[in-house]
Amino acid sequence: MRAAVVVFGAGLAACAPLSPSGSAPTSALPTARVASAPPAPPAPAPVEPPRARCLTAAPPAPPAPEERRAEGLCHDHRAVERRLAPLLLRRFTRTMEDSTVEVRFGCDPLRSDVERVVLEFGSGHAGGLSLWRLSKRPEEQAFDVVGFELRQAHDRGPRGDTLLLARAQLDASRLEAALATARPALTARFRELEPPPLPRGVRGSTSSMSTASFHAFVELRDGWGDVLDGAYSGYPSSAEQARFLGLRAALGVLWPLVEPLATTPSVPTDEERAFFVRHYLASSARLQEPSAWWVQERATRLAGHLGTLALVPSLVEQLRRTLREFDASTDENPTAERLLEATLDALTRLTGWDARSDAQGQALRLPDAARTYLESCSSPPSAAER
Repeated sequence: MRAAVVVFGAGLAACAPLSPSGSAPTSALPTARVASAPPAPPAPAPVEPPRARCLTAAPPAPPAPEERRAEGLCHDHRAVERRLAPLLLRRFTRTMEDSTVEVRFGCDPLRSDVERVVLEFGSGHAGGLSLWRLSKRPEEQAFDVVGFELRQAHDRGPRGDTLLLARAQLDASRLEAALATARPALTARFRELEPPPLPRGVRGSTSSMSTASFHAFVELRDGWGDVLDGAYSGYPSSAEQARFLGLRAALGVLWPLVEPLATTPSVPTDEERAFFVRHYLASSARLQEPSAWWVQERATRLAGHLGTLALVPSLVEQLRRTLREFDASTDENPTAERLLEATLDALTRLTGWDARSDAQGQALRLPDAARTYLESCSSPPSAAER
């Protein structure tokens, strides 16, 4: 409110003659002086509320990858290899009549006792994905076993995902007995030799494939950091059998050690989460293979349950790649769509920030939600946005 100071002069307005209009003449009115008011301050600019973000601070740095030593000396498995070779050859399906099949064994670089075993297994049709870790207990002849199982109810989408855990101990002698076969099996290499041509006629050829796609991964690590591993994702076929027969033989003796263990709903420990984060990041490259698309989707869903904020940069980059692939598709791309959905769900679970709906609560299209997350999760917030 503007203040005015009025100073009255001598004389009274009531004593002055009236004008024809009935009002006092101007010259007879008392003199008034109004002090000048200070200029009004500019109106403040409207302040928008801080924009919601998926990160309230920079995520923790991802763990450094574990060292993987180069091959040096090779462990001697020749006695076991002689017994194993005929078994593997019987599982090989010849693709040409009268061909010769050979199996040879490569280098097992493990120079000391195995201290950790990691197993993955999943079936394309059955749904779910299992991850197991067997870790040697210091100064004891036993291994700590922990298993993570993603169980899916496909009719419920991401809300149907359930994380189940198992924890147990395993006597070291049982694992060592299985490793005696698993280690040389992981090094098995097959070669099918074409027979000489017939003087007249052509030899018959065959091929086979099953639609029962599967995923398998075995990693053995010793105390020196030496690693022996194998992985396969795809359909079992005669064209691919050389890639998975040895791996299947290794998994065939290791899987019975953990398969009977019951998994139940449980909360993972910080150490178990740290293991998963390191394993997930190390698996990123192999899970981007085209044949592993469904494994990548399920591993991403596991990340939502088992990961930490250290996975946010990796998930954001995966979201960026998948959105690029989705946008480049001229037709429907259900593979990219499912991975978008899984990645958005994982980011929501880890950050606690859900931007998959608009202000009215309507679900956004997957690519639109992905762009919102890319904008808000790609970098830590500035001081003004916190």
